[in-house]
Amino acid sequence: MKFGLLGRTLGHSFSPRIHSALGNTNYELFEREPSQLQEFFADPELQGINITIPYKVNALEACDVVDPRAERIGCVNTMVRKDGKWHGYNTDYDGFVFTLQHAGIDVSSKECIILGDGASSATVHVALE
Repeated sequence: MKFGLLGRTLGHSFSPRIHSALGNTNYELFEREPSQLQEFFADPELQGINITIPYKVNALEACDVVDPRAERIGCVNTMVRKDGKWHGYNTDYDGFVFTLQHAGIDVSSKECIILGDGASSATVHVALE
């Protein structure tokens, strides 16, 4: 079984060290080019992946089952293989909402500016709604 992080350039990632500190020593970095994604997602040994730039939309398209919130956002950052099918989630949403709550920031009835237009900004937009 394989677990890890999918992205195009990952040399800066601390994910393997973080996962190792939490007890998951079986976490790899998967640097792939767009032309390699179909074969990558088809690997039956792959059981769970986190997804980063630039593949969050590609990951959603590769899922057999997509969480309704991730569908609304339009991308996934976490995929889990269950019964041979990819299930996609957007855990960035939960992380952003938790951060606001933990910091005591109430955005209701507020105007907010989102800088950027990538997958993360789409997540923040839905969370702020």
